[in-house]
Parts: sequence; C-alpha cells; structure tokens
Amino acid sequence: MPNTYLTPEDEQYYGRDLIDFTTRAATQAVAPYLQNLEQQNATLQRRLAREQRHRLDQQVTAAVPNWPEIDQNPRWHAWLSTVDPLSGCPRQRLLDDAIASGSAERCAAFFQSFMREQRDSRSTPAHSRPRPAQSSSNAAANQSDLRNEAKRCVERQGG
Repeated sequence: MPNTYLTPEDEQYYGRDLIDFTTRAATQAVAPYLQNLEQQNATLQRRLAREQRHRLDQQVTAAVPNWPEIDQNPRWHAWLSTVDPLSGCPRQRLLDDAIASGSAERCAAFFQSFMREQRDSRSTPAHSRPRPAQSSSNAAANQSDLRNEAKRCVERQGG
C-alpha cells in the first residue's frame, strides 16, 4: 500500500476538490521527469542484460571453446529436445534456465554432456551398447512416463 501523506484533517480543512487539483498539478509537473527516469532505467536494464549475456558467453567459451560450432549442429538441437533423465525436464528448458540465471557452469555442462555422449556413442559399436531388456509395450510406457514427467517438470517451473 502506498504511503499516505494526506491526513483526514487535511481533506477536511482543504476540501477534496483542492486536493484533487493539487494532485493533478503535481502529477503534470513531475510526469516528464518520471518518464525520463523510466526510459533511462529501461536503457540501463537492456545494457546490463547485454553485458551479462556477453560475460556468460565469454565464460562458456573459456570452458567450451567450440560451443558456437556445437550450437550450429542439428544433433545438438535434437539432443536438447530430449528429456534429461535425472530431472525429468526437457534439456532445452534446463539450458534456457541456466542462461536466464547466468550460470556459465551449467551452460558449459550441457555442451560437455552432449560432447561426451557423442564421443561415447562413436566409440562404442552399436551392437555392443547395452540395451534395456524390455518389450515394445514397456518402451512405449516408459516414453509415456517420460512425457508425463516432463509435463510435471514444466508445471513445477511455472510454464
């Protein structure tokens, strides 16, 4: 609740009409200054956001120098569209959250996990990779469970 500077006695002594008039006159007098301050604030917020993103990019580059190339890779984007097995949330949503919070460590971890999975999948022949022993109906049920868990994750995060 905003501060109330006028007392009931003020209203009784000066009257509602005079108070309304002086309030409008004061608002008119300070409005240009307030508008200027709002514009300056918006400009500073945009500048700060750009600088924070630049710093985040520099920190991620220090940890993962080739991240811009990875970011152009369609397999990266496909990987981001999958659900993270530990959190049950879509990886893209988790990466977006890491970016929004300015966490270079978490951002770098996504790129590093992707590179590790890509390296592991290339170094292990497909026929020797462990496969879960499940029927196709179990696999479909697991996919459904993953989708439901991702949906719950989104709801928990307010999306």
